[in-house]
Amino acid sequence: MTIARKVADLPKWKPWPQVLCLPPMPLPMHGIAPRVVLGGQWWDAVRFAAYRSTNFHCISCSTRRGSTDWCRWLEGHEVYDIDYLMGRMTYQQTVPLCQRCHKFIHSGYARVMMEEGIITFDEWNAIQDHGQRLITKYKLQKADMQRWSAEWRDWRLVIGDQEYPPLFASLDEYQETYGKKHNLT
Repeated sequence: MTIARKVADLPKWKPWPQVLCLPPMPLPMHGIAPRVVLGGQWWDAVRFAAYRSTNFHCISCSTRRGSTDWCRWLEGHEVYDIDYLMGRMTYQQTVPLCQRCHKFIHSGYARVMMEEGIITFDEWNAIQDHGQRLITKYKLQKADMQRWSAEWRDWRLVIGDQEYPPLFASLDEYQETYGKKHNLT
């Protein structure tokens, strides 16, 4: 089978820029994710399947891996259904994102990276501009940080029929590990 035929046989995919606007992860769930609890082998299989599902394009902006200096690779991003009242964050799927879209989704963390000198101010601005252009183009609205009703200790990551508690027992323990500047509430 020729390469052209293999490409023609790939399933069609549609961009999903709305991923940029999904609600942020609740603070009690920081540090816990399917890739953490299910391990590297699971994570590699799932994220590479996600990359293949879009023929190696960012699902948000449609940029192809390797086509720009800021999209040399793709990153896997977990999507959740979040119930703030009951304290449940249910894993739905993993999607492929370019670095800019992924950092835009995690803007708070990107800001910390900039403050710590991991990325430059210009790169942080480029990330924000990239995300805002997509939001404007598709007439989207980024979700606000939600306040949760569930107690910290009651939060759970749900994967299938398994539930996993927060990595940190409290906000104090979280702040001891990450410092107060990572408190993105």
